[in-house]
Amino acid sequence: NAIRRDGFYSDGSGDEKGTAVRATLRHDFSPNVRLVLRGDFAHQGGAGQGSTGILASGQYAGDARTSAVDQPFLANCPITDRLFAVPGCQPNTVLITDRYQNNDFKGLSAQLDVTAGLGTITTDVGYRGSKIDSLSTMTGYFIKEQSDSEQYSFESRITSPSDGALKYVLGLFAMSDKSKGEAQF
Repeated sequence: NAIRRDGFYSDGSGDEKGTAVRATLRHDFSPNVRLVLRGDFAHQGGAGQGSTGILASGQYAGDARTSAVDQPFLANCPITDRLFAVPGCQPNTVLITDRYQNNDFKGLSAQLDVTAGLGTITTDVGYRGSKIDSLSTMTGYFIKEQSDSEQYSFESRITSPSDGALKYVLGLFAMSDKSKGEAQF
């Protein structure tokens, strides 16, 4: 899956540039043993979302497609959006013009089902990861984020046969999640 759309704000923001792929593979070793493998990857690129400002009068500070970072807010122009509210409404002196997003998301999992007399034993292991690198002006202020996160999980359970008088599910779950990053506003 791939999407490419140009931005509609004056600075090129509001675009969408992404690529994603996922796959599932299933193999039945026998009527009682099944393995399912799954994987996915997605990338977000481009300038990312944009925003525009609205004056207290309800009019756009520029026009509907003028990015907030390109709007010359004049002295004494009351802005309704709190994110733009600046004491005295000083002119916009934004120096950041290189908005971007360069984000990756990935995942892998494996599920093994084994059916025996006591029920079905399911073991599921998984990995999720993300790498965020972006500079956004979407909300009217600047967000610079760089972060990495990884998550590992393990689950094993036994489920009773569906035709028995006694129904049960017993299991255990473990997860490890680590993240590191920095965000500047």
